[in-house]
Formats: sequence, structure tokens, C-alpha cells
Amino acid sequence: MNQTIFITNRALNRGKNKKVSLFSEKLDANGELRYAIATPVDKKKTISRKISGGMSRPTRVTKVEQTFDLEVVESSNLPVTMQNIVANDNGCPWVFFLHGNNQSLKKNLIKSRKIQQEYNCNLVIYSWPSKSYEPYMLQTLAVGAALTANPTTALLGKLVLKKSFKRKIKQYKEARKHAEASYADFARAFEYIAHNIFSDFKQRGLHISLLVHSLGHEVLKRAIQEQPEQLSAIELDRVMLHQGDVQYTNHGAWVNSIPFSSQENTYITANKYDSVLLLSGLVNNNGNPLKVLTRLGNCLSEENRSNAKYIDFTDMPSVKFGHGIAWDENRSEQVDSICKQALLGASDG
Repeated sequence: MNQTIFITNRALNRGKNKKVSLFSEKLDANGELRYAIATPVDKKKTISRKISGGMSRPTRVTKVEQTFDLEVVESSNLPVTMQNIVANDNGCPWVFFLHGNNQSLKKNLIKSRKIQQEYNCNLVIYSWPSKSYEPYMLQTLAVGAALTANPTTALLGKLVLKKSFKRKIKQYKEARKHAEASYADFARAFEYIAHNIFSDFKQRGLHISLLVHSLGHEVLKRAIQEQPEQLSAIELDRVMLHQGDVQYTNHGAWVNSIPFSSQENTYITANKYDSVLLLSGLVNNNGNPLKVLTRLGNCLSEENRSNAKYIDFTDMPSVKFGHGIAWDENRSEQVDSICKQALLGASDG
């Protein structure tokens, strides 16, 4: 069975919220990092689903969520836990995953489980409080768009859209602040794992990669700029900068300064039509529609590039407006092969 380590700077939930999630959407006030062992689990969930247009009662459907259960490791037991992980080496590659925006703990764990299954790897998950969207926000946006398309309800639709966009922008800006505040914790976590696990696995010849997604690039960028010494303990085999939600301009400076990977083993992905990054381009450039293609993961400019390798997913089969391209269950064989080469160094994974 693959091994999974969970690290977070999220604050612990208190009181009744503990039933919903072990960790909250807030930063730990004391800057404490918490470590946990994540065990794969398939959780059955029964939901009611009503057939559209039907008069019958809602049908109860059982859905299986593939996720992880977390067992928090006390700091006094951390050294022994790390030793056990090294001792139970299964020979599979390791991926250090730094997620992006809109990730509650539940979403983070489900996505991480999908990545582990798709790439047959051991995982280190670094989870920061990225402020997940309010429930039904995306559905409200869809309703607003539908109302706007009808002339008789267009005004109402515009009001719904305006209100929803304001909430979405507020959430995004709060998440970005958390990303900016999480770089030091990430650097500490990376250094600890590099010294206590990855160094042993490198000596055994295991493949070790870093996968960074979306707004997680803000965490990485600031860690490189502010605390590069803590990222210098080991050289990774691959770094995949996946659909980066940071400004494209001047990215070459920090990408070329990555202390744990050579440029020939660093890959930057882009999709011109990435719907998430198009919206981010608007939010980060004061709503200027001429600057929607200014994020690292959607800008195809040849100017100001780093020395890393660039992957253009635009117009590839199955990509369309995709943002989570590397773990999209409907990704084409071409996209799958490219992702496995970038992350694991082999097209067959």
C-alpha cells in the first residue's frame, strides 16, 4: 500500500466543528505545523436525488468518496514515525503536493487520493487554508448566467452575477493572503521532510517530485524568494508547475532560482482557455479584460521565459477549459503521457 504523509498549518477546529473537519479554514495562530499519517478509505455516502420533471419521491443513491482518514502524530512521536516510513519503503515514487485555491480539508484529501491513484505514488500533502467557496456559489453563478441570457430576466441575472462575483472575489483575495502567509511554514515542512525522509530515499534511487497547482505557486514563489536555504537540502528529480495562478511577468527570476531542481527537470504547464485562470486574470488586474491571459498557467508568451521546459495543453484532446488537467479522469492518452513524463520521468508512469 502506498504511504501518505499529511502536513498542515491549518488551525485545529474547536467544539462542534470537529464533527465536520479536524482542521479549519484558518491559519494556526502560533504558526504550528501538524503532521498526520493519511490512510486511504472509501466512504459510502447516501444522497437523495430527484429525477428532473418527475412526480415520484427522490431516489436514494449511494456514492463512494475515495479519500483519507487522518491520524495526527504527536511531535514527540514524529521521529519514530518518520523512521517507520523509511523502513517500510515500497519502491514507489514520492510526490510532494502543494495544492491551490478553494480547497477545504475534505476537497484536499479527495483530490490527493485521486492523484495518488492516477500516478501510483507515495504522497506528502502540504495543506494550507485556502478558503473554500461558500456552498452553492458556483451554482448561483450558473443561475445568474442563465437568467442573463433571457431578455425578460436579464436585469435580475446581472444582479445575481454581480453579487456572486463579489463574494467569489472576496474569497479569492482572502485565500491569496493565506497563501502569502504560508510560505515560511511550507519551507519548514519541506526542509523537515527532505532531511528525515527524502534524503534516505534518494540514496536508494527512488524518484522524488514536487507537484504545485494553481495558487500554491504563490506559496512556492515566496518561499524561494524569502527562505531559499530551507529548500536546499535535496535535489528533486522533477518539478511540475501545474496551471500556475501567479503573474507571468518576471516569473523567470524565481523559477530560475528554484534551489531543489535543475531547470531541465522543471516543467511549466499552460492552457490558454483555463477558465479558472481567466477569472484570476481579471481579479488580479482590476477587471481589465485585456489582461486575462497574464497568469503563469494561461500565458503563452515567448517573452520573459525561464529556463524551464514549457508544456502547452491548449487545444489538446480533452483539455478544453480545464484547470485540474493532470488528474482529470477524462484526460486523453496524449495528456496522460505528457503529465507522467513531466511528473515521474516516464510516459508509462
